[in-house]
Amino acid sequence: MSDADALALLAWARVWSPLASPAERDEARRALGLADGDDAAAYWSTFHAALPAPRVPLLLHAALGREGAQLREELSRVAGFLQLRWRDRVLPPDHVAAACELLAAALENGDDRLADELRRRYLQPWCAVARERLAADASPLLPLADAFAEDLQ
Repeated sequence: MSDADALALLAWARVWSPLASPAERDEARRALGLADGDDAAAYWSTFHAALPAPRVPLLLHAALGREGAQLREELSRVAGFLQLRWRDRVLPPDHVAAACELLAAALENGDDRLADELRRRYLQPWCAVARERLAADASPLLPLADAFAEDLQ
């Protein structure tokens, strides 16, 4: 993968992050060649804030049915290995947006083995869950998950 792939993953981190402003998210969507974010209500209720839980949680442990503390510890170790430090706005280490940043850093550092592991163990399984749930609901957000899965290849 190339530096352009790492930049695309940073854009995906903005797409998935609840901390990104609407303008930042729209800019990231444009950079990725995605349609404008005119589905904001569906996006927020599907991925971020719904009761009892979002249809497709952006916390990897919740979407993948794994124990949260262990998964957060694994990804915190990856961040430490990559010498990444987040400053002002911090997401849980097992948030899809944070995992995108980890993958981008691994690619930028030329660590293909780590990049493959991050994709294989965390992000591709999350995509499979997201695509399955969105397809079952005939969600208009399925193309978003499909585009993300394609960029992970």
